[in-house]
Amino acid sequence: LVDLQHSEQQAKELVDLLNDEEKIRAKRFKFEELQNKFIVGRGCLRQILGSYLSKDPSKLEFSYNQYGKPAVDGIFFNFSHTKKYAFCGVIQAKAIAIGVDIETRERNSDTLALAKRFFHPDEYICVEKAQPDERQSIFLQIWTAKEAYLKAKGTGLQGGLSSFKVQLKPSPQIISPAKDDWSLKLFSMDAEHHQAIAVQHSDCTYIDRGFWH
Repeated sequence: LVDLQHSEQQAKELVDLLNDEEKIRAKRFKFEELQNKFIVGRGCLRQILGSYLSKDPSKLEFSYNQYGKPAVDGIFFNFSHTKKYAFCGVIQAKAIAIGVDIETRERNSDTLALAKRFFHPDEYICVEKAQPDERQSIFLQIWTAKEAYLKAKGTGLQGGLSSFKVQLKPSPQIISPAKDDWSLKLFSMDAEHHQAIAVQHSDCTYIDRGFWH
């Protein structure tokens, strides 16, 4: 996890880790606060990957697939963020896809309408049958799981939220037409956030590294 809430000073310390293309991307944000959050998120991502690879973070070279998913030779990772926090998942294994997502609870969101529009019919029923005070939590568990899976596949939302389904009980799992093996972990860092990790492997051990400093 990366705290993005106090990014002004951190951005000054991390900006030199970014390459020219990343600095240009940062400048495209209209507000300085958003520029700083991008710099901190990207700078910390470079530090995290550099620590695993024992390389200078500023020397890492990112490549991107047709959907914009970043990759670095020698390691599999994924990255997601909200306004307050960024979330990085790293897998220490070869040729195994990983996707992560973190979302903030939106108290005014119409979860039933969103579920009916974007989810698999079985997932919509799951949200609909939930108690009103649990409905948003159920919705976000499914949503983060779906985003994490699609990010692991490398397509993002363009892969189609309704093309597969997430089953929460008796244990969270992804059910897709491809019938391939996936591990799915759902959790919350606090009452305001939901997170998910999807890994293309049937059996995984998850280690929470806490906040990156």
